[in-house]
Amino acid sequence: MNIDIYTDDLERAPDTEMYAAVVAFTGISAPFAERIQEGYQLDFKSVWNDSALQTVAAFANTFGGLLLVGVIEKDGRADQIPGIALNGQELKTRIASSIASNISPTPAYEIREIVFPHNTDRHICIIRVQKRKILYFLTKKGCKSPVYIRNEDESIPADAAQLQLLLATRLGPDAHSTDGVFAPLQKLPMELYVTEVNQNAPPPRQRAENFLQLSLMPEESLGIHLDLALEEKTRSIICATYPDLSSRADDPSSNLGASFTEDRSGNSYQLTYSQEYGDYQMRWIVIDNGAIYFVSQIRCYTANEGKIAKAEWSLADVMTHLDCTIEAAHALWKYLGFPGEGRLNSELRVGQLGLLTRSQPEEVCASAFYEQNGPGRRARPLSKDALRGPATSRPRAYAGIDLTFAMRLERRSEAIAVVTNQLLRNLGYAVSLDALRAL
Repeated sequence: MNIDIYTDDLERAPDTEMYAAVVAFTGISAPFAERIQEGYQLDFKSVWNDSALQTVAAFANTFGGLLLVGVIEKDGRADQIPGIALNGQELKTRIASSIASNISPTPAYEIREIVFPHNTDRHICIIRVQKRKILYFLTKKGCKSPVYIRNEDESIPADAAQLQLLLATRLGPDAHSTDGVFAPLQKLPMELYVTEVNQNAPPPRQRAENFLQLSLMPEESLGIHLDLALEEKTRSIICATYPDLSSRADDPSSNLGASFTEDRSGNSYQLTYSQEYGDYQMRWIVIDNGAIYFVSQIRCYTANEGKIAKAEWSLADVMTHLDCTIEAAHALWKYLGFPGEGRLNSELRVGQLGLLTRSQPEEVCASAFYEQNGPGRRARPLSKDALRGPATSRPRAYAGIDLTFAMRLERRSEAIAVVTNQLLRNLGYAVSLDALRAL
């Protein structure tokens, strides 16, 4: 059984399987440099003490996190898993009592005590702390500060500026939400659209009717200053993330007619990729509050088994767009020093387009724009058996998901699968969620 200790039910498996999950998670049997490292949402403690208590408070005040008690770290990576000798005491009860007595109000958390399969006198505890829009105070006598926050791999006392920010984000209305709900998708920038050739009448180009729109909004305004350095960083992230866009635009002999163009305003930076062959466009917009927007044309013309090319949409391309956009947003937010939570909203308009399929091999997750089978391709084939389609699909779909730092960094496949499943179901399709997770 594969157990994700970041998200799965901590009580779902017996101690032997949970112990194996901790060993796999820490990578203790792997070379030292390949083991998972402490960070904003992960910490190791050899024992339960004041430092561990401060870490729980810091997680609750910052982004939430995972604390493993009974693990010795070295340079931020797991070095040994000796557990804790209890001598008849229950570790879980002792930790729960300590949290309830010394952190006010008591944070939302889960705790699982695990007995070593080869030594029942040794135990480990997993403590998974959730973030809430509440300020948590450490009341234990002798602590340096009543308020702790997480700063990369450290739990530190909040200074005056950090405390002011905590109070503002917890006690005041968020600039991007109403009653705790993230801004809806329709509040996208007016410039967020792509164009296509007008086959009927002038002007030569018109807004595309079939597209995928994505908005990724940080939980709180980042208040960034847009300048040339940030524009260049944004462009380099996009070129490094989306398969082959940079090489296509930089290769004048490819006959694709691919190019990048830029535009900017006082509070936004806009980058557009255009490709004459296939009449394809993508656009990204970065706003000074840290929001990142993406839109892409999804109509493609394909010739299948020698038949005349017809207009269709590609599920694989939509999933690749999702994958790349989440990765690009994570890279940019990390560059800006924001490891917090965000929200992904999506809209897919397929209109009357049919879903692109291949008969050799039978697959419905076929690529059109990301056609190549090399390392740049993201989404892999999805068997037709994994998807059941309606007689007539609906023309548009919406989907969204909350994105934690850990999900953006290590579990993008889960976010992509959940959003894709929502989009397909809203179009009228039924799909295997497990099959989507495997792509």
